[in-house]
Amino acid sequence: MNGGNDPTQDEAVALPLSSIQVCIPQFRSRHWRLETSRKPIFLTSDAPLVLWRPETPSDAYEGFGLEGAHEIRFPVSSTAQLVLVHGRPGASTEEVKLGRVISCNQDLADSCEQVVVGHPDRHAALDRVQLSKRGPTLRLNTAPGFRKNPDGTEEPMGDILHMYTTRR
Repeated sequence: MNGGNDPTQDEAVALPLSSIQVCIPQFRSRHWRLETSRKPIFLTSDAPLVLWRPETPSDAYEGFGLEGAHEIRFPVSSTAQLVLVHGRPGASTEEVKLGRVISCNQDLADSCEQVVVGHPDRHAALDRVQLSKRGPTLRLNTAPGFRKNPDGTEEPMGDILHMYTTRR
């Protein structure tokens, strides 16, 4: 960055692009699956990217990110969502049962900020999800941080602050 407080135009463009570089290996190491529903009942929200893993006792004191997510879900229409999964590729398209759609819709509602959107003719899909009275709660935790050197070794860098939001 330059010496002033405001970034240059080049810095303003380069910074967000450089931060996404860290995520690319996580996306590339997964297999995309398109899940479809016969009825237009998949919902979307103001935070449509859902990182999901089964609930664990550690959810009370830590969050998880791309690495810890078992699935990364993104609704693409009212009848389909893309799901990134670990492991060997399976079927690339799968028609899912109503229970799976309802569960995914609730996970999406749990991670939204304020708005959930569904097909205008399918009110029941919106009525099934439970919205929390308040948005996700910001939580903080500290842990030792490590820096990866160019030669592949790691060195401690002191404590880091981990910020995450609760599921509900």
